Amino acid sequence: MPNWCENRVRLVAPTVDAAVEFESAFRAGNMMNAYLPVVVDNTPSPNGLPTWYVERMSKWGVKWDIDPSSGYIERKGSYVYVEFNSAWQPPITFYEYLNESGWAVEAYYFECGMVFGGYYIDGTADSWSYQGGILSLDCFPTYLRKSFGDEAFNWFFEDDEPED
Repeated sequence: MPNWCENRVRLVAPTVDAAVEFESAFRAGNMMNAYLPVVVDNTPSPNGLPTWYVERMSKWGVKWDIDPSSGYIERKGSYVYVEFNSAWQPPITFYEYLNESGWAVEAYYFECGMVFGGYYIDGTADSWSYQGGILSLDCFPTYLRKSFGDEAFNWFFEDDEPED
């Protein structure tokens, strides 16, 4: 199984109808494919990888669409808040597509297994990764701590010794 990258995203759709369509696609597990369709084609691409894999990575930035059963969505009018896991990394390319299509996008992501995270906000992006040394809560950027809450990082500091 891949490492899962947590995503927390605030969106403002160009219209209420667009937000309703997004919510529907999310709930169907078709969030990215509804906007940037990829046909499942196992024919090898020139680099030997399946064509579907290459297309998804190119169009979405990740290899799989989301699983709504492990996510959360809330919509009010044209505002959408969504939480979901993506495989290995965030779907930055998908965020870019939404932003270029008139959506406001504020996305934060954190991958605890490889200890990296970042954000994409309306075309501006930044990323962070743990570079070694003594890990403390202060090592994590403020924007990640605000978006995910300090409790998301506390497990790094729990004592693994069994209790008596």
